[in-house]
Amino acid sequence: MAQSTERVLSQGDLSLLSDAPLSPSGRDFFGFRIYAEAIASLIDNEITDTPITISITAPWGGGKTSVAEMVRRRLDERVVSRGTSAPS
Repeated sequence: MAQSTERVLSQGDLSLLSDAPLSPSGRDFFGFRIYAEAIASLIDNEITDTPITISITAPWGGGKTSVAEMVRRRLDERVVSRGTSAPS
């Protein structure tokens, strides 16, 4: 009988990051917050002229949705901090 080289992995042997967008309380393992803040600052700057087009490009699973949602949350926070209502 041949010896099996197959090994059963225990829970601590393997970890994966989810492909789901980061939740508001999720850890930003890839440092995307700095980019989200920069984009939000650009959008929410009184001297930024419109129309404006911003593209977030990356391969599948590269964090595009996470960055976009961080930008949206940061813009919402800016609106609240000014005491104005967020657009619907």
